[in-house]
Amino acid sequence: ASAALMSAALALGVCAAAAATLFALRGLRFWTLAKCSRGTPVLRHGIAALSRPGNRSLVLIVCLSMALAAIVTTYETSGVVVTAIFDMLPYESNSLYIARFKDARFDDLRAFLQRQAGVEGVEMITQARLDLRRVDDSERFDLPILVVCDASLPASNAILADDTARQFRARIGSRLIFEARDKSMQATVSAIRKLSPEERVWSSVKLDCSSRDRRILFHQAVVRIAPGRIAAVRRAVAAEYPTFAVLTPDDVSSTVKAVGQDAMALARLVACFAIGAGLALLVAIVAASRTARLREIGILAAIGARRSTLLKLY
Repeated sequence: ASAALMSAALALGVCAAAAATLFALRGLRFWTLAKCSRGTPVLRHGIAALSRPGNRSLVLIVCLSMALAAIVTTYETSGVVVTAIFDMLPYESNSLYIARFKDARFDDLRAFLQRQAGVEGVEMITQARLDLRRVDDSERFDLPILVVCDASLPASNAILADDTARQFRARIGSRLIFEARDKSMQATVSAIRKLSPEERVWSSVKLDCSSRDRRILFHQAVVRIAPGRIAAVRRAVAAEYPTFAVLTPDDVSSTVKAVGQDAMALARLVACFAIGAGLALLVAIVAASRTARLREIGILAAIGARRSTLLKLY
């Protein structure tokens, strides 16, 4: 919720910057008509040239201000995105995450982790990658989907997230037809509910996998460790299982932060190019407008326009 509020506030800030720029340009336009601006003819005529209705420069200036505001917002949104993703991680800061190991290492890894000093709890998450082929009597399709295996579910039962159920047009009692390794399997939707962000990190579909081929299963381990023992447990796991990916929340945070910074840097670069191109276009507009204004002044002076009239017009 805080991330959404921050995003809304930043969007409002960009709109406010555009409105403030437009208001300032209007004020400068009225300033060119005042007597106090007569002492600075170059500035007055330059502002007047930018404000001429025919050259569409007001729209360009407003767009430039929005691009500048977007550059500023990237410095704020990067931190918001990293914080939001970190809050969604399904484990605490004093945890280790062991990613994607095969079923054959399940029991010995659990036993090894439970023997380590400082380990307060081990949670094993079992997942399977299946191909969803059909929902009820719908047309056959091919949709790879990652499911979480839940041993507490009755045999051949499934739980769907509410938005996933809407996407599949499924309801309680619907039949889901899956395929894996050229074998077909069926599950019945027993519940549809709103999953928490932590649950959605793993999958939006939960299945009973007791009758599934064990070769299609893989596992993740979340190890809760006492503060001060994370480094020692990580070294022990790396020594015993050197091919396993062992991550800490700091690793995930730094990776997300690096990716976010790259994306924000790209956005800033594009916005800077847009500002540079816009400024060059503004210079061209002023130059073209100056030539047109000199021609108009010459024509009006030739047909007898007074100096006061020309000053009022320009």
